[in-house]
Amino acid sequence: MKTKFTIISDPIRSGKTSRLIHWLNQHPQVFGVLMPDLAGKRKLYLNHLNLVLPLEVFEKDFSESELVQIGRFTFLKEPFLFAQQLLLDAINLSTNDIVIDEIGKLEFKNNSGFEPALSEGLKLLALENKDRKCYLVVRDYLLDEAIKHYSLQDAEIVGSEQMVEVIPEHPMETIALVLCGGFSRRMKQPKALLNYHELPQYLWLNLLAQPLVKEVFISCKKEQSNWFDTSLKQIHDNPKYEDAGPLTGLLTLLETNITSAILIIGCDYPLLSKEYMQQLTEACQLLNCSVALSKSVDEPLEPMLCCIHPKDFKAIQNLYFDKKENSLSKILRQLNAIKIVVEYPNKIKSFDTPMEFSSFRTYL
Repeated sequence: MKTKFTIISDPIRSGKTSRLIHWLNQHPQVFGVLMPDLAGKRKLYLNHLNLVLPLEVFEKDFSESELVQIGRFTFLKEPFLFAQQLLLDAINLSTNDIVIDEIGKLEFKNNSGFEPALSEGLKLLALENKDRKCYLVVRDYLLDEAIKHYSLQDAEIVGSEQMVEVIPEHPMETIALVLCGGFSRRMKQPKALLNYHELPQYLWLNLLAQPLVKEVFISCKKEQSNWFDTSLKQIHDNPKYEDAGPLTGLLTLLETNITSAILIIGCDYPLLSKEYMQQLTEACQLLNCSVALSKSVDEPLEPMLCCIHPKDFKAIQNLYFDKKENSLSKILRQLNAIKIVVEYPNKIKSFDTPMEFSSFRTYL
């Protein structure tokens, strides 16, 4: 048996990556390297690691040695190098089918991106005696050039619609839960009321989140309710969850039989941008999974910067009631939540002490 090569070719902006991600969700055994857009920037999604890496960045923020450019796009080199090694490992160490989205001028013009591992991998696949499939995504206007460059004359050519005929038509609604009920012992004053941006932090986060979600809820203790603007909806912590820390607000909200995805935002992150909130909401929808931000591949998930998918609500409640798990961080890991690594780790720095609060401007 030989590897069967299939080229998936569609016009630009035709929804091919979204279809492929939907297809991957139905075929989790397939090793996938995909390049979705989140909040208007290209990312690298590695499905077998439940990992999203930053890829497209602003040139001014990084050194020339860290970057690769093609046309008007500027990408980080490191995620491509990371994906190259994973690709070669998948080819050499497994029999899984493989999908690579996408191959273009970056590879066969600049010899960068997924190169040189891509060429080496395709040669290995062509020679191996394994019954598997390799799917390569190529834009329609580059099809002939790619076939010639990689000697793929025998490959089957299909459109992404032939792989996935139907994808969900209606966007999943999302609400935001701003966590304001913590004791703030180290900060010595309520973090939700700190003024970093000419507004109390809870109002600032509300302004950032409002355009992205159906509605915003302030999560707090009942005795704290008079701290907050009365025009905002509040969810008061159920005392029976008082041992659950940041999980308290989420468990209380789940008692209302909510069916929307839940964007969870802690008040600890004054440098958090609307873009990162948008990445969470879009990734939860696109990847059909709970997701959370992280500072790096090796750093843990940030449990108070996540978006919880409705399909995980029951599992969260079961883990708390049946398994006595009261750590949102551990729950996210058990849910296999996807880690979204940010390109600017300082943007999700937690401010926890009076000294950090007073030195806020030095981080801008």
